[in-house]
Amino acid sequence: MNTLDIALKVCREFSTERTKEYKNNELAKIIRTDWPRALRDDYPSMNRDIVPKASAGIGAWNAAPFMALLDQRITESPKKGYYPVFLYERGFKSFCLVLAQGADQLQNTFGTKQALQILRVRAPEISKAAGNWGGEGFSAGPFETYSRGNSILGRDADDPWSVSVAFGKRYFLNNPPILADFIDDIAAMLELYENVFREIGTSYIDQEDIAERLAASGELPKSGVFGLDGALKVDNHKNRERRDRNLKLVKDVKSYHGYSCQGCGIDLKSNYGEIGKDFIEAHHLTPLSLAPKEGKILTQADFAVLCPTCHRIIHRLGCPPLEELRQAINPELRNFHSDLTVKVKLV
Repeated sequence: MNTLDIALKVCREFSTERTKEYKNNELAKIIRTDWPRALRDDYPSMNRDIVPKASAGIGAWNAAPFMALLDQRITESPKKGYYPVFLYERGFKSFCLVLAQGADQLQNTFGTKQALQILRVRAPEISKAAGNWGGEGFSAGPFETYSRGNSILGRDADDPWSVSVAFGKRYFLNNPPILADFIDDIAAMLELYENVFREIGTSYIDQEDIAERLAASGELPKSGVFGLDGALKVDNHKNRERRDRNLKLVKDVKSYHGYSCQGCGIDLKSNYGEIGKDFIEAHHLTPLSLAPKEGKILTQADFAVLCPTCHRIIHRLGCPPLEELRQAINPELRNFHSDLTVKVKLV
């Protein structure tokens, strides 16, 4: 079977087959293995950076299958990035070739609501970068695509993740194209995809990776400027701290401010003894957005000293003024640390 025949076979048979056991299912095997191979056979001149990856599910059926055309320069996973992908529409009377975006990494980092907002903002940016997609016969939809989210058998609902689609083309089971025209559409889509790569590159994935790292360290902003913009603000702040830091300045900052956290008031020596002596971190006070473009000579007054926990929490707050961090701290904790420090000094 050629790639179009397989796509149409899925339209006809998937609803029935997904009521059966997934393991060793013949249609699932055709989707996973034969479909990508058929595309390579039907379109031998396709760029070798493009790797077709098809799935009917992982251990169990998806609500619908898909085949993503992943450019290895951008992403090796349909969970993130942007890529052309074959998706099915509800009812399996049609399928489409769309330029869409991976959602899993965003959803895992920000949750569903914010992930959808980010994808919705990016979709027109991708369309603009692609160029004359309308002239190539593609449209902005809407497309009633689904491959995730509607996992309850028999449920017939729109997939909210279809907001990730920038543009695409629909094909109908009862009026399919001829194979040559179908391959021409794939070729045109990949040319538009290359335009997007030249314009946007890996910037979206780079941003998502930054946010994922901040989430893992507990520094992803949860208030103030949050979401992807907040993550990028904190990352810029951390980069500036690294860039501006030098050993002599940090030593001078600690000598200037002392070794008690200016957030919670803890002196780590009081908690840990000699191993905690002089253990404190320097935090850059000036927000990146307020820094003069021509730069400035930094002094000890441009920094605060914070314990590791407060340093991460102020990042999670979006790097606000020091007073906002203090207001977020239980005053009883500050009093406890102050009393403990005094007791230790009296011993």
